[in-house]
Amino acid sequence: MIYRTIILNSKFRKFFMADIISGFGTGMSFIGCNLFVLNYDKRNVSVGLMMMVVLLSGFLINPIAGTIADKLNRRNILIISNTLRAVVLILVALSIRLEFFKMSFMFILAATSGIGWTVTYPASRGLAQEILPPSEYVNGNSLIETGTQIGLFCAAGACGIIYETYGLFAILLIDALTFLISNIFLFKIDYNPATVLDESQSYFNMFINGWEFLNRRPLILWYGVFMNVTAIAIMSINVVLPGYVSYHLNAGPLVFGFSDMLYGIGACTAGLVVAVLIQKYRSTRLLSASFFTISISSLLFLVINKWIVGLYISFFFLGYSISSLRIIMNTKIMEFVPKSHMGRSQSVWMAFTTLMQIVSVYGIGILMDVISVRVGFLSLACIILVGFTGFLVLTQISDLNLEKMKS
Repeated sequence: MIYRTIILNSKFRKFFMADIISGFGTGMSFIGCNLFVLNYDKRNVSVGLMMMVVLLSGFLINPIAGTIADKLNRRNILIISNTLRAVVLILVALSIRLEFFKMSFMFILAATSGIGWTVTYPASRGLAQEILPPSEYVNGNSLIETGTQIGLFCAAGACGIIYETYGLFAILLIDALTFLISNIFLFKIDYNPATVLDESQSYFNMFINGWEFLNRRPLILWYGVFMNVTAIAIMSINVVLPGYVSYHLNAGPLVFGFSDMLYGIGACTAGLVVAVLIQKYRSTRLLSASFFTISISSLLFLVINKWIVGLYISFFFLGYSISSLRIIMNTKIMEFVPKSHMGRSQSVWMAFTTLMQIVSVYGIGILMDVISVRVGFLSLACIILVGFTGFLVLTQISDLNLEKMKS
């Protein structure tokens, strides 16, 4: 049963709770900041610019982010990152409350978020790999995705109401509080960190070592690249959705929040279903192809959609398909990449993904202003199609057999 991972593994149970709680706060502030910037400046490209700051700051820190996760205690990295992000959130919230807020503060917050996410993601995935036995990677990744999305869709449902009633000030304070509560659960995780095999190497040299590790295993390298197009789409959706809801559907924050909530419900459904499907069919090739097809079809439907209910239905299937692909990808990567190289390998993929996200969020914002808000979802469908095409080519080279990938 999928839930036995949580019931029997106390370390993973605490990790799971920390992930849900921090995900709730992050989701609310992410939505709230996007709405705030769009309302403040009235331009889709401004939302794209803020997202570009998030991504660019992450890209600059990326060469050492994964190696930090391979060199230091991963649980402690998460705790320190959560604390620093909470402090910045509180300071920006106070600037709003005390009426000395400047738009530059929003970009500082965006940079902090980008750095925080880039540092914590490989540490988080590495910690999960350390506290889970290999036999539980599928169930564990399904539950991680479910937990993340539970936090995000609860945030999406609450954000519209809180934003309209109390404003961004309250949302930022709630986000800060969730990071601090998440730290309480992380502090309680007692485990033996993975052995550092090359501790004497510098952080940058360890990043280069990660690239060399993947370069010697091109099937693993390109598998991660093509499957990571989902991350490009997820970030870009946050640029497309505010303008689409406001200017195409003529709706407000409640519709924005509820559509994000439906995405989260779809993603949670994936977390409950995909592990069963993987265990039943074993081969993930056909499953991955079907999820790529569902995500592309959902995005293309949004290009011609004129109804709020159409947005809701499409976002449910987007959440289901994209999260399913993420579960499959993370499970395969845990199987293919040793614990000692997980952080730096993730950094290599994140470097590529972040660079593409920077181009995507800013470029799509411009296209939406110049052409139409609907072109945003058409662009996302094209991005996913590129990943799908690459995946199909890769599967012609290899059936993603574990031994072939490791060699």
